Amino acid sequence: MKSNQINFFILPEDLVVIEDVFIKHGVLLIKQPIYELGDIYTNTLQYSIEEKQFNKVYLTTKEFQKNIVIEKVKNQPYYLIDVLASDVVEFTRGGFVFSKNRLERGRFYFIHSYYDNNLSITKSSEFMNWANNIISVVKMDLLMKSKSKSIYYFSQKVVDWMVTNNASVHKSGLYISKTETDNQSYE
Repeated sequence: MKSNQINFFILPEDLVVIEDVFIKHGVLLIKQPIYELGDIYTNTLQYSIEEKQFNKVYLTTKEFQKNIVIEKVKNQPYYLIDVLASDVVEFTRGGFVFSKNRLERGRFYFIHSYYDNNLSITKSSEFMNWANNIISVVKMDLLMKSKSKSIYYFSQKVVDWMVTNNASVHKSGLYISKTETDNQSYE
């Protein structure tokens, strides 16, 4: 399997900026979980109570709608996107999911190619170009790289929050929290 992943940290108020970018570029937001097949889209990146455990939405456009595969989850009352087979970009929102003192990492993630019964399946170049472009637009409009930790992207609001709260990235890279001995600073 081949894929792309961009890890970032944003504050909840940054979601408004990202929503605006998505609207401007015709992005459709697919919620997780899906309880009714006739109601798979949402118009917001804000969390609903049901979505909190999933912490993600999937991005697509009208052009790629026909390439969305939805599967019923056994013994559960909901459906999920088949991320391997679907032309979608996973957008994990991050944010203060578990605690107001711990900022979870977000990510963009999409799959280029995968194997199905030993057959290599490659997604269309149109989809891969669109996916890379929408991620690039969000990075340009909102995110910046750390000077020394090139694998992390931060919004300016996160950098300010880190300074104000003496917070740093945990060594796992999965979250930022206020003053722990095994954290790393922004610089």
